[in-house]
Amino acid sequence: MSQTLRADLQRFVDRLNIPAATAGVLGRHSVPQIEVVGNCCRGSDDNVDADAQWHIGSCAKSMTAVVFAKMVEQGLVDWHQSVGSVFPDLAPRISELWQQRTLEELFLCTAGMQANPTKKEMIRRYADRRPLVEQRTDVVAAALAIAPQTPGRFVYSNLSYITIGAAIDRIACQPFEQVLEDLVLKPCGMTTLGYGPPPSVCGHKSRLRLGNLLLLPGPALHPEDLHGDNPCVFSSAGTMHLSMMDWTKFLALFIEDGGDLLTPQSINCLLSTPDGSDLSMAKGWAKARGLDGVSFGMQGSNTLWAATALTNSDCSEISFVVCNDGRSKVLAQSARFAAGLLVAGFSC
Repeated sequence: MSQTLRADLQRFVDRLNIPAATAGVLGRHSVPQIEVVGNCCRGSDDNVDADAQWHIGSCAKSMTAVVFAKMVEQGLVDWHQSVGSVFPDLAPRISELWQQRTLEELFLCTAGMQANPTKKEMIRRYADRRPLVEQRTDVVAAALAIAPQTPGRFVYSNLSYITIGAAIDRIACQPFEQVLEDLVLKPCGMTTLGYGPPPSVCGHKSRLRLGNLLLLPGPALHPEDLHGDNPCVFSSAGTMHLSMMDWTKFLALFIEDGGDLLTPQSINCLLSTPDGSDLSMAKGWAKARGLDGVSFGMQGSNTLWAATALTNSDCSEISFVVCNDGRSKVLAQSARFAAGLLVAGFSC
């Protein structure tokens, strides 16, 4: 089966002219099937190693949601707690209307939060070398100073997940990154997760941008490039990289009823949208639409990478595809390829 998966992945890479890609399928209590093809950089002869680390973009949001779910289980916080109540230190600087919005709404991207920090704020954060707790505090203080904009309307928001990271800083009295390590990475046996560009595999940007469309194969941005990822303050929203074996340890939580980390009730909460709503966004995942046999999915891209994970209709299998190519076409075709892997049933 692995050879068939590798052949399919090679055809996928060749068809789209992708420098490198990895893909896999895992089922309940089974050995994950993982393959990788291609080179670390377009035009290079250096093959990507099987244990290489890959950038997963906004798929990191599901890790932030799992951290929060674990804290809910521990009785430290509640999904329905108000946003404003978590930031008493910022009270004089933020709009009182955030007392009417909940932390759950931040996860669902319906709290009325802006999509991203301003361009000026983004540029400032690239040069900021202070601890991330301090950076998050400044970003969130500026965001919460503005009253919620049209609460209830879905706006995909990185800033919402940065705010959740800042909330976790305060609830746990430790930086988000340390809480992730203690509550999720160590219990799951994950040792390769880091932040920013991966150390050996380069991401590739597109040559042309038309609005939100990223077109034409482009050059690599090497790990040391300042703009090889979003600013570090985006960590809880999407600057994570890790090996695919480690990612399968995390993804397995969602097909094994939480494993030894979370209760089945928590997993159900993470994959649920509010009753009576037509929202597709859950907590880190979204309801999949237009893909036969798929129930939930998540995708991430920092414009240099494309990452996808999908669950089948009964959440008994998960497929994933990650490419070091940020074109919109690659992201869209990755979802179709991942859906095809679920139909093929490569797990054993």
